[in-house]
Amino acid sequence: MVLQLTDSVRQLYLENGMREAAASIYPSAIFIKTRNKDFGEAKRMIDVFEKESGLFDSSGNIAEDRRKYYYVKGNYYLGVQSVDSAICMYEKAGDSGFALEAYEGLLNAYLLKNNVDSITKYIRLYGHELEEFQQGLNTVATSNVTAMYNYERNYRKAELLEIRAIRMRYAAWIVAIAVILAGAVSLFYFRKYRNRKEQERNSIRERYNSVVSELRRSVSDLAAAKENLLEFEKKKLEEIAHYQEILRKSGFGDSEAKDIEVSTSEIVERFRKKGTPSVHGESTAGEDEWNCLFETVKKCLPVFYANLCLSEKLTPMEYKICVLSRLDFSTSEIQIILGKNHTQDISNAKKRILTKLFKESKSQSLDSRLKEWR
Repeated sequence: MVLQLTDSVRQLYLENGMREAAASIYPSAIFIKTRNKDFGEAKRMIDVFEKESGLFDSSGNIAEDRRKYYYVKGNYYLGVQSVDSAICMYEKAGDSGFALEAYEGLLNAYLLKNNVDSITKYIRLYGHELEEFQQGLNTVATSNVTAMYNYERNYRKAELLEIRAIRMRYAAWIVAIAVILAGAVSLFYFRKYRNRKEQERNSIRERYNSVVSELRRSVSDLAAAKENLLEFEKKKLEEIAHYQEILRKSGFGDSEAKDIEVSTSEIVERFRKKGTPSVHGESTAGEDEWNCLFETVKKCLPVFYANLCLSEKLTPMEYKICVLSRLDFSTSEIQIILGKNHTQDISNAKKRILTKLFKESKSQSLDSRLKEWR
């Protein structure tokens, strides 16, 4: 209903050439759109309101009598997860005299940021403002009851003088009962609110402590895993160096030595690590890393590299699969490095490569066929 009325009034303003007035009626609609999570339409209305309403000065500050808009815009920022911007808007709303709305928004913002100290602070401030607001409502209610009583007494004064004392006594009882009931209801809801917020604080504190404990355990486990992995890697490199020296002394063949050289190179080891992202992190290789790997293969396995380059039928992805297969990477490692969802994708690609290069279709024989190019 409010949105329809806003559109109707805006249309009337536009038809009469009142563009600024047409833009100035948007805050209520922005509030409703934000509440309904229609953030795209809310952003459009915000842009129109701030650019066309004429209510903002050169520094971007809105006119004094329209500053509750800061609270509305804070809600929009909170809805689109721009928490820091929302906090800035709520603080402006608080500085402009809208403390209740500002504390409510700041409490919601810091709940999203999981800032326990700020949450505790704004729960207290928001509760205090709610209490003052409730007291104000009670005062207004009492004033209204008294005003009704005075009106009735003056209206019937001439003809009801004989029962004035009785009516006054009844009115006094009514006022007293109303005040007592209002106070009891306010106290009940305040205590209920305070207990609920205390439970929420305790729950947040427990979750926070649990997350901190899990984080500490994870950091400790990760440090231990890294230490073990580095020790294992160091040991394997020493073994490789030892066996390379034995092969060198025993006159091991040049092609076999080249295989060992390329398989133990730094770039190949880097790709090995990328094949196990759960331990080593990012698995996807960059263009520079692929170029470095190709240069290493070209240097150490020139015959294989030349035959591969002459195979114009291969796609860039198939070319990479051939290089990794020649270097004895498993199908699962190739899948992780190339960012594929299933190992079957790699197996299917190997079948296509066999068909293109060797007129065969068994994916498990690709590695051995590629090693024939020595």
